[in-house]
Amino acid sequence: MPEIFIDTRRTANIKQAITDAIENGEYESLASDIRDCFTDEQIEEIEELIESGDLEEAIDDILAEWNGDTVSELLESMDRFFSASSIDLFFDESELNIDDDEDDKDYDDLGDDPDDEEFDEEPDEEDDEDDEDDEDDEDY
Repeated sequence: MPEIFIDTRRTANIKQAITDAIENGEYESLASDIRDCFTDEQIEEIEELIESGDLEEAIDDILAEWNGDTVSELLESMDRFFSASSIDLFFDESELNIDDDEDDKDYDDLGDDPDDEEFDEEPDEEDDEDDEDDEDDEDY
C-alpha cells in the first residue's frame, strides 16, 4: 500500500487552516488548504490511485462527508477516504519548533532582549572604554 507522509510544517498548517475554518465558519478556502498539505509528487501519486483521478474532487467529497465539528474528524475522514483507495496517509504530529514570526528574534543569544529586565539602554562603561580604544587605533 503506498504511503503519503505529511511533514510537520504541512500538518501544522492544515490543522491551523481547519481550526480557522471552524472558528470563522468560512470553509471556501479549506479545499485549497487541504490540497496545499500535499507536495506535487504526492498529488500525482494520489491522482493515479484514487478512483476519480482528481484530487480536487476527492477533497470536495471528503469535505462534504465531514460534519465541520473538529480538526481530528476531518483528518480521520481524509484517512478513511485514502485508505479506501489503498493509500496510507500519515500526518507528522510532532511539535513544530520553528518560529515563523520575523519579529520574534532570539535575543537571548545576543544578550539584548528589550523585554528583559537586565537590558540596559545605556552601554556599559567597559563598552565605552573599548570604543575609545578603537577610536585611538584609527588614528594610526
